[in-house]
Formats: sequence, structure tokens, C-alpha cells
Amino acid sequence: MLLKMSSIKTTGDLQCTHFQSSKMGRHLLCQPVLFKNKIALTLMTSHLESTTQCEAERVRQLEQVLKSMAEQAANATAIFGGDTNLRDKELSAFGGLPSGVVDAWEESGRPADAQYSWDVRLNDNLDWPYPNKPRIRFDRFFVRSAQGQNALKANQFMLVGMERLPGCRRFPSDHWGILCQFSPPINQL
Repeated sequence: MLLKMSSIKTTGDLQCTHFQSSKMGRHLLCQPVLFKNKIALTLMTSHLESTTQCEAERVRQLEQVLKSMAEQAANATAIFGGDTNLRDKELSAFGGLPSGVVDAWEESGRPADAQYSWDVRLNDNLDWPYPNKPRIRFDRFFVRSAQGQNALKANQFMLVGMERLPGCRRFPSDHWGILCQFSPPINQL
């Protein structure tokens, strides 16, 4: 997660919660900030457990992320963004997102050109030796809007980092990056 420091001011200590049963040393970072000196946010990120074999642990970690989002101050919009490694079927089996939490890609109209953040068909950084080249939406933004004037809505969701770096002719990562833009709901403009 990248932050433009000229637009935000931290308002509390960075919180690091270690996922106790992680086999990969995963944890959740939460940073309370003030955007443009008036909008309270809690920015959250993690890299949830990888691989299909770690589904149960990944779902436990997702539960902790969502619990932490619910516990953030009501006047702050909580935004979680990271490599969730979630498969859609795992989220469905989990029961989906709780009331009040939205998936920014869905809230932005499900743009087809921004659906797959891990796309082995287009991104050859990972030497994938198998004939089936997967496309999955591993990287996600979840948003729990604040109550009142600080509420935000995801209005644009796009993939970035899809150009090869000139020096090495590789992409910046084997995942595409996400650029998500937010605005106050229409009734608050």
C-alpha cells in the first residue's frame, strides 16, 4: 500500500497484529490517518496465507481482518487492501462480506479490465510450467465506510503496473497493482 504523505497525517501508532497460527509469518497492519486534515481513515493491509492448501488459515486471517475493520472508530472509514489470496468460492463459503463492508471492485461497477490482479496469461514474471494459466482476483480492497460526513465510496478501480520496466523487460511484480479512487457519497457532495 502506497500513501502520498503530503495528503495524509498519521493520527496514531501503527498497529501490527500477528496471525498466531500463520505458517508464513503473516500479520495485519493498521494505520489511523487524517486525509487532507479532515477525513478520518484507518488504512489496513496484509498478505494473507498463500496456496490452495492453506485455505483454512487464510479464512481465519480474513475473519481477523474483518473483525478488526468492525472495531475501528465509527467516524473513520476503514480501508483494507492487500494480497488476500482469496478465491471467490472461499469468500462465498465463508458467507461473503459482512453487512457494512464492500468490495471496492464490486462497488466500482465490476470493471472487466480490472478483474484479475494475478493473471499468468498476461504476466510472465512467474515461470508457470502448466498448460492451464490461471487468472484470479487475489488482490482486493474492502471498505467499511464511516458514519456521517467521513463516509467514502469507491468510484474507480483499475489495475496498474501492467507495463514492462525498460531496463529488465519484466513487470514490477507477478501481480498487477490496484489504484482505487474514493469519493464522498453523492448525498454528501
